[in-house]
Amino acid sequence: MPSDRSLRRLRVAAIALCACVTCSVFGAPATASPGHAARPVQDGGGSSDLKEQYDEVVGEEAELLDQLDEAQAASKEASDRLKALQADTKAAQLELLAAREALDEAEAVLDLRLDLRRQAEKRVEAAQERLRDQIVASYVAGGSDDSLLEAVLSAGDNEQVGQALAYGRAVSGSTESLVERLDEARAAEANAAKEARLARSRASDA
Repeated sequence: MPSDRSLRRLRVAAIALCACVTCSVFGAPATASPGHAARPVQDGGGSSDLKEQYDEVVGEEAELLDQLDEAQAASKEASDRLKALQADTKAAQLELLAAREALDEAEAVLDLRLDLRRQAEKRVEAAQERLRDQIVASYVAGGSDDSLLEAVLSAGDNEQVGQALAYGRAVSGSTESLVERLDEARAAEANAAKEARLARSRASDA
């Protein structure tokens, strides 16, 4: 595609050529010398050739100007498209950054919830062990109901332990306190497990 400098040079050449053609075609004929009759100018078709050259140059210039307009329009379209792509890319980068931050935050919450759940599970296990130790110690110290010991040792949750103790009518004050602690520990474990599930779900959705 011709540059702007080439087009300017072409325009100057065309203007100069037009001036020459104008002078050649429309200029006044030379004055006849004294004593000689004026003779018709015989140009041999030179004016016609210059006129054709002029028309050709004008046509080429018009074509070049059209090509220049098309090139400028294409350049503007490409520039606008590039700007749009850059804007989309920036928006996508910001969205990706926000998603990454949300994922990191969700994973941090998940790790915290899982840690709390593990701590709650350990407290439940410790409470169960203390309760069983208390029941066994009470039985060894004077208990006589084998079914009570078996029921307590095989109990899976606080409700079953309470039923076993009520059935045996041999619950001491310290044992009741251990049962309450076990109940609290299991409630905390259940809540921690629920929070961990929610945190895992949020981390998956992030």
